[in-house]
Amino acid sequence: MRKTLTILIVLQIFSVFNIKAQTSKEIWGYYSERNLEKTVKFGKQALQEDPKDPQINLAIGRALTDNKQFKKAIPYLEKGSVEVNNADWVRAWSLGYLGECYYATDNYKLSKECLKNCIQLKATKNSVSYARKRIKFFQMGKIFDTWDIIETEHIRFHFQNKNQVNNFESYISNREEAYQVINNFFMAEPYKKIDYFIWNDRDLAKMTLGRELGFANSKLCLINSAKNQTRGHELTHILLDYGIQPRQKTRFINEGVAVYFDQTNRDRYKIARESLNEDEINIIDLWNNPDKHHAKYNYAIGGAFICFLLENRGESKLKKLLTNQTTQSAAEIYDEFEKLINDFEKRIKELEKDTPKSQ
Repeated sequence: MRKTLTILIVLQIFSVFNIKAQTSKEIWGYYSERNLEKTVKFGKQALQEDPKDPQINLAIGRALTDNKQFKKAIPYLEKGSVEVNNADWVRAWSLGYLGECYYATDNYKLSKECLKNCIQLKATKNSVSYARKRIKFFQMGKIFDTWDIIETEHIRFHFQNKNQVNNFESYISNREEAYQVINNFFMAEPYKKIDYFIWNDRDLAKMTLGRELGFANSKLCLINSAKNQTRGHELTHILLDYGIQPRQKTRFINEGVAVYFDQTNRDRYKIARESLNEDEINIIDLWNNPDKHHAKYNYAIGGAFICFLLENRGESKLKKLLTNQTTQSAAEIYDEFEKLINDFEKRIKELEKDTPKSQ
């Protein structure tokens, strides 16, 4: 009798494990099919039987992360990252995804810690690769370990050496102020603070980042800038992307609007005229074929053109243009579009008599 009872208990245990394994397999099947909704739905149902199951928690956490629900994903991924009674691959992937979620919810320090722990586990080739890529994308490598980090309401500043920045406190406050002034126009709501990296060494920046300073990455809410660049240009690129959410960009308009909002208060028309010197340029051709022209024209003339559009046709129409920045779209938005272009060219040429001739 006792032997029979033992056999029944063992069979029951195996049955529970088999059911659990089958449930886990089905949930991961939904995830592999990119059916994130079913992954979360059936994952939560499975957790009613065992709320601490690391694999199921990981599946739900990954699905929520992939769906950009970073805050909701964190509790599940934390349960998936436990050390006790957990497989290394489950823990590693949980840590990797936690690194992404913490970054997206402004916990830079914890994000870096989780990603490095994921790498150190060496559980799977793919999990290590995932974490390493994010260490690189989020700029958390060893080169940044000694950088000074200062946070304001909307920006997290990373200084290569804050002591080499003149008027350090003003530098920070001016850029936080620039964010707020520019965003009065765009009304953007980025998903996280902007990580703003300020380099003293341009050569080191190019070697590390693979390109010249400065530039913005809207997807990561990240800026790399030399210490003496304008306070508003790169901020504008990110706020434009989250506020207007352009469907189609052109370099002429996209760089022009960043120049207009760079917070320097320079005379845009004068800069445009000086950039041309005595040259002539077709605005539509510059707009449609930016690679045929010197890069400076997209900035200097583009900034003046944005200024002209705001002065003559107002904010509402400009915002429509920023959504679709092509000449075709502009012709639909602005009445008498050809006349508008001609008037802009005349506006610039009016300054010719005030611009010194080249020797």
